[in-house]
Formats: sequence, C-alpha cells, structure tokens
Amino acid sequence: MHLGIVPANDGSHHDPSACLVERGEVRAFVEQERMSRDKHAEGQFPLEAIEEVLSIASISIRDVSTISLSRNYDNRRKALGRLARRGYNSTTSGRFERLYDTVMLPLKQSTQLTNEKLRSLTASKLSTHFDIDQSELPEIRCRNHQHTHATSAFLPSGFDEALVVSLDNYGGHLSGGVYHGEGSQLRMLESFPRFNSLGRFFGDFTAFLGFRRSNGEGKVMGLAPYGEPNEHIGSVVESYYTVEDGHYDVEALTYRKPSDAVAKLERDLGFDQRYWRDEIEQRHKDVAFHLQRAVEDIVSQLSEFYLEREGLSKVCLAGGVALNCKMNKRIRELDAVEDMFVQPAANDAGGALGAAYIDSVEAGDSIAEMHHPYFGTAYTTEEVTAVCDELKVDYDVVDDPPERAAERLADGELVGWFQGGMEGGPRALGNRSILADPRSPDSLDRVNRYVKHREEWRPFAPSMLRSAGEQYLEGELSKAARFMIDTYETTAAAREAIPATLHPADDTTRPQIVTADANPRYHSLISAFEDRTGVGAVLNTSFNDSGEPMVRSPQEAIRDFYSMGLDVLFVEDVMIEK
Repeated sequence: MHLGIVPANDGSHHDPSACLVERGEVRAFVEQERMSRDKHAEGQFPLEAIEEVLSIASISIRDVSTISLSRNYDNRRKALGRLARRGYNSTTSGRFERLYDTVMLPLKQSTQLTNEKLRSLTASKLSTHFDIDQSELPEIRCRNHQHTHATSAFLPSGFDEALVVSLDNYGGHLSGGVYHGEGSQLRMLESFPRFNSLGRFFGDFTAFLGFRRSNGEGKVMGLAPYGEPNEHIGSVVESYYTVEDGHYDVEALTYRKPSDAVAKLERDLGFDQRYWRDEIEQRHKDVAFHLQRAVEDIVSQLSEFYLEREGLSKVCLAGGVALNCKMNKRIRELDAVEDMFVQPAANDAGGALGAAYIDSVEAGDSIAEMHHPYFGTAYTTEEVTAVCDELKVDYDVVDDPPERAAERLADGELVGWFQGGMEGGPRALGNRSILADPRSPDSLDRVNRYVKHREEWRPFAPSMLRSAGEQYLEGELSKAARFMIDTYETTAAAREAIPATLHPADDTTRPQIVTADANPRYHSLISAFEDRTGVGAVLNTSFNDSGEPMVRSPQEAIRDFYSMGLDVLFVEDVMIEK
C-alpha cells in the first residue's frame, strides 16, 4: 500500500491531502480541509486526512509500504537568489522590510526548507500521532511537486501517450512543467521557474479585483464573460506576457512581491484595487475578461507548440490553473486535440495522488484509469439513523431515494443529496451535492440567495446523462466532461430546457456527464427526473455553505440543511424534511 501526502509544513502551503494506492488503484483519497473544516487547510499537516484514508482502507500506518511527499526542496536554492533580488527591487517596502526580504527570508528558506527537515518533520508527526517508533516507518521520499501534478493527470487518464501540462502557483522552485507522457513514464520538455508563474499571474489579478488569492480565482473566471473588450485594459494585460517557441514569460508582472504586483496594476490600469465589499463595476469585469483571454492564449499556444513538435493528439492538464474550465475548453477545441483528461483534484491536493502513483509504478504496478473521484468517507444507513437519533432529528428510511429526490426536484424543491464515498477535488459530483430543477432560471437565484449565500452573478452547472450531453452540448464530449472541469457551448435545446445551469452572460456550461457505471444511484436520480420532465439533467452545486468546505459527515449535512434554504435532505436511505 502506497501513501502519498501533500504536506503543509511552513504555514503557507494550502490544500494538504492524503491518498492510498494499492496495485495501481486508488483505495482512498481525502483532503485535510474536509477533516478540519477550514477551507484549503492552509499550513495544516494532514494528519487527520492520513488517519481517515487509513481508516477507509482498514489498515494501520504499519501496513504502508512506501510514503512519498508531493514536495521536494533539493533544488529550492535555485530560487533563492531571485527571491533576494525581488526583495531588493521592491517598490513598496520600507528599509527594514526590504532588508528582511533580501537577506533574512532567503537565508531562512535555505536553512529551514530542506528535504532532510521535511522528512524529519513528517516522521516525527506520524510517529507521534500514530504512537509508533520512527524506525517502523518506511523511507519517506520527497517528489518533485510538478511531477506529482503531471503524474496525477497522465497515469489515470487511460491514454497511452499524451502531452501533459502542469501549471500552478509554485511548488519548490518551479511553477509549471510540460511533459511527454508515454506508457508509465513522463519526460519533461520544459519547466517554468517559481516567479514565472501563471498561477501567480492570475492570483495577482484576483487580489486586484478584490478576491482572495488561491481561493477567488474561480470567481474571476466566472466574472470574465460579463466583461467586454477594452483597448486600454487589453493593452496593459498584453504588456505583461509573451509566448514564443514553447515558452511563456509573465515576469513583467509576477517578478515582484505580491503587494508590488497589485500596486503595479493600480498604476498601469489607472484605478485602485477593488475593496472586497465594493460594487463590481464594468471596468472590473473588463479586467477579468482580458485576464481570462490572456491565460487561454498562453496555454493554448504552449499546447499547440508541443503537440505539433511531439506529434501528439491527446492532452492531460494538472495544477491549480487546470481548474480554469474556460481555458480547458480552449485547449479541447484546438484542431490538434483529439481528447483531453483533467484529473478532478487538479489543485495541490491532487499531488497526493501523483506521489502515491509514482511509488506504485516503481513497484511494478499498472495504474487503473480513473472513472470517478469517490474515494472519500462513506456511511451506512444504520450509521446515519444513529446520528439522527442522537441529534433527535425526525426522519424516514425510504426504499427509493433517487425516485423520491427526482419527484421533489420536479416539483421545484431544493434537495440536499449525500450518498456514498465523498468525492475528491473542488467540484461536487453527485455524492455531496445540492440539487435543483435546471428548467427554471429562478433556481439559480434561489440557490445563490437562500442556500449558498454567495454572489448572485455566479453561475451553476448541470449533471447530465450522456444522452442529454449529446443533445445539449456542442462538440465531442471529452474525458474531462466526467468531472465538471470542461466548459461547452450549448445548443438551442439546452437554452430552452436547462437555462438555470447556463452562464447568464454567454450561455456556456460546465457539465458533469454521469454514467451508471461511475455513479449508479446518481444516474438513477437523473434518469427518474428525466422520466418525469423529459430533461436528463439537474442543477448541481457543492453541499456547503459560503466559505466552508464540502460536508463530509451526516452531522455536517444535517447542520447545513437546517441553516440553508433546502426543502429536503437525503443521506443514504434516510430522508429528512423541515
């Protein structure tokens, strides 16, 4: 059994997680935020997630044969000189802050962030938490962060050969890499240093637009279609990047401290950073529009170059940037692309999958194709009824939850749907979901206002049967469409039948194609809804309130049910009504 870990050990890393792989198959995958209930679990070593994956697999830490970390500091010193120069060139720092950034911070990182110290920290935390001697632990390996991202996308893709692109904020001394994947091996074609970061590039704009870095980028993506071409804003954004011969450069903006980047944006764009409570004006929408177009241009040109050079027709995407569904659409629509796979936990959390996969391959295993992400915590109906009894909640045990839920959805009610193993990644895919009728535009407003308590301009997405996808979506369905991580143009039939799940500004949608093999109970629900309405799709959003992670346990689902404007909750075979 191979344990992969995304550690968060210095107070700044986010999305820690744990994964177990056995003979090439994922046995369990859990993100620390689901355990600690702290969104992104920044700076938290994932002990609870590790404990949970061991519990799911019914093993102890002593049964683990390998441990690999999705982080490697061996080459971190490559970034330290540039880190010092960035501090020296700061335009917003005072004398003492600049001295710290130029001398003390690089010195601190060179001495504290080493593989030896990371392995020692991991061994200490595991031995203490699980009450075993460190000598009983297997060797702890440090893996290249970008390589674990790329591995997590290519090995379970089902492709024999593909171009693999990993892009994020940074990990170690790199912010991205391009690979040629073949068989079970990845060969690096290009890499991007820490400060030449497309994730950081998007994050600088995210902060300027009044959203939180490493959290609000999805909001900026959703805001972009409301924008329009603006000559001044467009020229400023375009001045920050170049793309040529398989390499991009965004350091005109990113090679500086985050506060300097925002200050530069203020100077160049000619208006101040938006305060998070301020109204979103047209100029903010236009900035998002041009930013989104820039990211799509960069990654599509990058992909085209290597697809042609390497003679490839399939693409795998990973890293936090791969959560940008609009960008993924642009890649899928390239003439050279035959199919595309995006691992659903494409963010840092997915590095645990990649780390465990690497160990599994080195042990001689073949990696199984990923058809679903339901590798997390599950509960039996008996466990759910025990929770309800303890909480003194009235409930009914029903024989046909999919039929009951479909009936309530067809009547326009809002449904909480908690079933089976918890999905991994940031998208709810039918096991920890809030569902609504996709036929009425009112559903979008009701879920935003009374359930999710979030901005009213943000769109929702559908889960649909494959037959509905063929009816409502333009183009061939990619493998990525199984995970609600690829955007599509829609047909006139979709605009008529499922308006609540289309982006209000451009009528695109981000679907999940649901099959009976991947999720039989969810497929039954959507099929039952189609029998009643003629529409083989439902509106699906994650089961969580604003600012919190997806619910993991029945207790959390029941709590959110009573704090949200939901009408009925199904937890396994248990039905709860208000």
